Amino acid sequence: MGSERFPRPEEASDAAEFVASMRRAKERSGLTYRELEQRAAARGDVLAKSTLANVLARDGLPRAELVAAFVRACEGDDRVPQWLEARERIAASTAQAPAVPGAAGPPARERGTRAWSFRWITTAAVACLALATVGLLARPWSDDPDATDPAGAGDASASPTASPFGDGPLRIRPVQSPTLCLTDGFLQDGRYESQVAVHRPCAKAEPPVTDLVAAGNGTYRVRWTHPVHASGCLKVLTGETTRGLLEPQNNCAAATVFRIEPVRARPEGGRSMSVSKATTYMLRVDESRCVGVAAARPEAGTEATVQTCDGAKAQQYLIGPAGD
Repeated sequence: MGSERFPRPEEASDAAEFVASMRRAKERSGLTYRELEQRAAARGDVLAKSTLANVLARDGLPRAELVAAFVRACEGDDRVPQWLEARERIAASTAQAPAVPGAAGPPARERGTRAWSFRWITTAAVACLALATVGLLARPWSDDPDATDPAGAGDASASPTASPFGDGPLRIRPVQSPTLCLTDGFLQDGRYESQVAVHRPCAKAEPPVTDLVAAGNGTYRVRWTHPVHASGCLKVLTGETTRGLLEPQNNCAAATVFRIEPVRARPEGGRSMSVSKATTYMLRVDESRCVGVAAARPEAGTEATVQTCDGAKAQQYLIGPAGD
């Protein structure tokens, strides 16, 4: 690795400057595209050398998950938040620029990717949205600048790939409070206007319907399907006031991928349980971070947050078919 200082993505003012910083990071690392691909694979990431080469040859803003995989392979885990914050800032500034001078835009947001939010739906709009449900289900909407993804990758309406938990709707329940389910809701302190992942009584947690969609290399996206908002997948937020929260976004290709890791209980014979036999699981974001409840004793409305993995009960979930 070269002796030059790390590039400073926070100084980039637009997508072109952001990609230029990525090029400098690659040059500084001294790694080839193939070596970066191999490093990423060793960490459980997907970073195809051809895809990376195309990204660095353009001036468009790359997908957040590609940026994260690139930075982990090139500079290490500690540098990922800095790069993602810079990307989110540029994406937000791009999305907030009005298409027509003087045109009114949506409420100010920290992020550039539009997520679903019941709060934006007025009473008069509900009936119109209900009539448009069929169209929404066929074509999920998103104003993410990187919504042009490989065929099928961003289509949240595609059929789910088989998971160790079987096809069809699932329930993800915190082991500390198994009557609660991971679903959508609002922050109790009201600091963010969009819906995020919270824990609510399972009897009131649908819609949306939850399932897991395979994302490659043994990872999954957590997908929610709603009769009005179509389908969306959870993404970890990195904004200053929302860091560590999870938000449903209609562009599933840009959402976070999770590794579903069984808690290694030791049955008779001393061998670790397989994923299909384990009783509890951890939703791992990367090598050091896991999803968990944001309270020692989760209650209805307690949000889910990304935490440092420590194997605590707060980070363990029961995953199984809806209705079990």
